[in-house]
Amino acid sequence: MHKHYGTEPSPSRITRVEYSIWAHAVLKRDRTTCVLCGFVKTGKKSVNAHHILSQSEHPELILLVNNGVTLCVPCHAEEHRINGVL
Repeated sequence: MHKHYGTEPSPSRITRVEYSIWAHAVLKRDRTTCVLCGFVKTGKKSVNAHHILSQSEHPELILLVNNGVTLCVPCHAEEHRINGVL
């Protein structure tokens, strides 16, 4: 499991507002659709903005929209399970 799993919504190097703006931009670009399985956000079922290269190892890329992808909750968990720190 990712050593920082669960910490992405409150990154330590940027404010919550900055993170929210970044996440919104990623989700908007991907049309709230998981890039892995094609799931589209509906009702209470959610998608997440995920950093491709981890925040901890690449702090300079935290706010780059191109360093983010939209993943549904199951794909997001699987991505961290398989790859750990990305």
